[in-house]
Amino acid sequence: MQSHYTVNDTVRLAKKANHISNGVEHAASIDNYLDAHRTDTETVAIGKLAIAACILEAEFESSLAYSGKGAGFHGRRHSGVDIEPHNTWIGLLTKALSAGRDFDTFCEAISSIDFVCFNYDRCIERYLFGAASLIYPVEAFDVEKLSDALNIIHPYGSLGDLNPIDGEHGTFGRHKDRQFLISASRNIRTFTEGMESDVRVKISRAFTNAENAVFLGYGFISVNDEFLFDEGPFEIPSLLGTTYGVSEERSEFIAGKLKSTCMMRQTPHQGKIQRGSPQLRAEGCADLIHRFSHKFEGIGGA
Repeated sequence: MQSHYTVNDTVRLAKKANHISNGVEHAASIDNYLDAHRTDTETVAIGKLAIAACILEAEFESSLAYSGKGAGFHGRRHSGVDIEPHNTWIGLLTKALSAGRDFDTFCEAISSIDFVCFNYDRCIERYLFGAASLIYPVEAFDVEKLSDALNIIHPYGSLGDLNPIDGEHGTFGRHKDRQFLISASRNIRTFTEGMESDVRVKISRAFTNAENAVFLGYGFISVNDEFLFDEGPFEIPSLLGTTYGVSEERSEFIAGKLKSTCMMRQTPHQGKIQRGSPQLRAEGCADLIHRFSHKFEGIGGA
């Protein structure tokens, strides 16, 4: 986009922004809307700015927002949500991974997990940085060590790194910083633009080496499935997933897709054959983590 605009430019861009506002409600998603306008670089740029602005404001208003006392969380009272951060799926996972572990072995457990997050926000990073700083002694906690151990793959980009500033406050929820907003919007990729080639390699490596795969709140949208399973089929012994709000018919379709793409086994003479079945539950992400907490407590060999 241009660096300087006339009055006519401003009017033209305002009309495009208004068109986005009126049209996006009728599209399957903002990504689908921008896909339909992919040849219009201004509309795509405006759309990305809107995405970044909405997510940054949502981060600021969320229960994960900074409490004003270091890395702590505002919690439910600030955001109006019905659940505290420590009772969300990432909170329950953190409890399972930190139980009986000091900070170093907690980082080792974290390093054995590959997170593939299709969202642009930084909620996973924010919670793990904040929670670990509250769980472990100040002298043991090292944000750089945890950051190095944490592997989050954002296929379509994110709003940017969340490395805390001065050991405390990072860019989570920085919705009033115009320069950061512009920078954050440029980190976003729509599914039209696809993934960087190295992201595909990272995802393929994660699935190839996985002993367990867990799908939390994942919609199993075809365009995303193609990215995830493109290098398959994979040999994953255990697979869990949530299908909350999904019809029985679509759940059966998803189970079949996962069997053929993720749960195959190489045999000496017959090639690959299907092995096992995914355990899909029509429940929320936190409920799934709670149900199978015994699986997560063993991550990292503890």
